[in-house]
Amino acid sequence: MMESTPNLPPNAIEAEEALLGGLLLEQSMIDKLISGSIHLQAEHFFHTPNATIFGLLCRMRDEGRTVDVITATEELKAAGAYDKVGGSRYLTRLFERVGDPGSIPHYAELIVGAFRRRQLERLCLQALRSIKDEQKPGDTEVIRAELESGLIALNTSNGIETPSIGTHLDKYMADYRAYQKRVQAAGHWIPKGITTGLSALDRKTHGLIPGELVILAARPSMGKTSLATQIVTSAALSGKAGVIFSMEMDGPSLVGRMLMSGRELPASKVWEAEATHEEFVAAATARIKPVMHLMHINEIAGIGELKVRAICRQRQSEGKLDWVMLDYLQLMNSDGGDRFANRNLEIGRITGSLKKLARELNVPVLLISQLRRPSNEKANWKPQLSELRDSGAIEQDADQVWFIWRKEFKDKGRNDEPASLDEFRAGIPCWVTVEKNRNGPTGDIPLEFVKAQTRFTVRKKGSGGMQSHNKPREAKQGRLKSFDKWEKEQNF
Repeated sequence: MMESTPNLPPNAIEAEEALLGGLLLEQSMIDKLISGSIHLQAEHFFHTPNATIFGLLCRMRDEGRTVDVITATEELKAAGAYDKVGGSRYLTRLFERVGDPGSIPHYAELIVGAFRRRQLERLCLQALRSIKDEQKPGDTEVIRAELESGLIALNTSNGIETPSIGTHLDKYMADYRAYQKRVQAAGHWIPKGITTGLSALDRKTHGLIPGELVILAARPSMGKTSLATQIVTSAALSGKAGVIFSMEMDGPSLVGRMLMSGRELPASKVWEAEATHEEFVAAATARIKPVMHLMHINEIAGIGELKVRAICRQRQSEGKLDWVMLDYLQLMNSDGGDRFANRNLEIGRITGSLKKLARELNVPVLLISQLRRPSNEKANWKPQLSELRDSGAIEQDADQVWFIWRKEFKDKGRNDEPASLDEFRAGIPCWVTVEKNRNGPTGDIPLEFVKAQTRFTVRKKGSGGMQSHNKPREAKQGRLKSFDKWEKEQNF
């Protein structure tokens, strides 16, 4: 009955006219079309006069006015659109198209279906133009990523549901019960997300949460890549697969760090070319073999967000994506095809896209970022959110922001590197500060960075290094008191 008008893009003009005629007779149907699963909008109409009339009827209904042919005619005249839509002749035609008012939802589905086909046609034509454009040969991965993004957008926008708060409550409780069962099965506390391998960090963040964008930031030479690699290696050891986008280091160098992250292969011996074949085999057996098929490294320099998305979708379609790590943000270049007035806008585009990627694929995205170096006069060596380089959108898009920092280097007026081989082998006191946590607490976590193993460990209470913010250590630095007396004074 309702066929597309030939020689035009996909449309359902007859259904548009029948629907509008029905609404002029049955105004209560407007509410069902707008708020229901179809969620009909003026933009769905192909014929411009029909879109104008539908928008006007919706506005009249929203304002509580009666909707019929007489009031609609007066409103069109008042808006100066009466002649533009065809005047009395066209309104009469709408009445001639009226069938069964019960068919109005069906007409709406035909209209939305034609709209989706027009969008799909436009998307495919755009991809064909990009493929055939000899002036701009482009990257086939970027073209494919743009096409995939458009297709996913079409799927996710196919009707707008607004679940009740009860539906969300049921989902929250179901997730909580599933987590509670996991804790009971483990026999001890475990994080909701993917473990970081550092118990204190897990307690503060609940691990890497699916759907969240986590920013790991620090100044140069603080161990950003080491900590991020250690975290995703821990995830892989727990059976979680993922991909590392390494723009700063090549794959062999990154694997080398993984090999030297344990005691099997001392970094000092590798540096002096004294490591034996047996030590390399032992390190590979302990550090690489267990995660061989769970970790993948992409080395594309200056990779863009669209190519990242395409690769991640492919990995997930193969059932091999539980997390994503990118090292690091400032080495990425947007490949969305837009030209940006400044670097801040480009970085904002990239972080926004990575946040959408985390939500879309329901995986945590761990993104390394640089911090600006503070001035020498700066009294507080602890990083601030304002020091995230290039864009305020980084803080805005992130669900969590973690900082790595060390106070000793500022206090001693030294650079960021160990001064001796002993210090190279020993643990360097440092902190990871959870500065932003959208769904949990923030605060400082004392760690030690063993540079010889490129590995972080949780610092034990009473160990050396910078002073903790804990009251017991402050009391210990002051006059001597018995612990019982100090505990009573703190009202524990």
